[in-house]
Amino acid sequence: MMKNWFLASVAILSLAGCAQTIDVRASHFAVPIVPDRSFSGHVALAAVSKTRVRLLENYQSNPPVDGVTKINEDASVSDVIFPISNLSLDLRLALAGGAEIYSHGSSFGLRWQLLNHGAGPDKWVAAIHGASGTFRTTTSVGNPSTAEVSSQVKSGQGGLSIGYRFRDVTPYVSYIYEHHDAASDVKNTGGTFGPYEDSGYHQYATFGITSSGPGLSFGVEVSSIMMAWSGGTTAQQTSTGLRLGWAW
Repeated sequence: MMKNWFLASVAILSLAGCAQTIDVRASHFAVPIVPDRSFSGHVALAAVSKTRVRLLENYQSNPPVDGVTKINEDASVSDVIFPISNLSLDLRLALAGGAEIYSHGSSFGLRWQLLNHGAGPDKWVAAIHGASGTFRTTTSVGNPSTAEVSSQVKSGQGGLSIGYRFRDVTPYVSYIYEHHDAASDVKNTGGTFGPYEDSGYHQYATFGITSSGPGLSFGVEVSSIMMAWSGGTTAQQTSTGLRLGWAW
């Protein structure tokens, strides 16, 4: 009996080890303010939660096992709640007329402050946002490789944020709708397979606080995320984000 249990455990671990999982950023700092002066901006290091989406159950088998998309089933607490293992560089640069360009992770976007831009502190503020990006995750097994899967993920998002600007800080709430399209190609000893296509959307409801002026730049936010992926998979996640840098 002990031998059978051991063999079953090895089989399960082997299958899990041949799964393909992508990591999706789960905090976006969709702030409602844009710097008053053109070419102002900031550079910051962000520590954010991530969502882990399993696209393939086993890419080593012949043919690969696609299965139902799974969300955060192999994630740790630090992945989904405490952002200590997912760091990225966040950049912002103001243009003119309340617009700015920004980047976070693999996404590049445009933000426009449509309410009270340049009006100073003690005002309600609001902004709309849009961003898109592409990233690729490649996983292999064996040395030299006997099986490899490469997943390209194209993402797009749009949202609205509203807050109240004080002199030094701006608390805000935001909503973001985000869509992902993933295509996975597999090469193993049985040949070439794919692409295996998956898609999903994430909806973020967020409360955050961000710095309002030049100097030390910081932000903190907490989000509730509702997610749905192909195959009918749904999930909910609470995520956090921390950001620290310098604004000019």
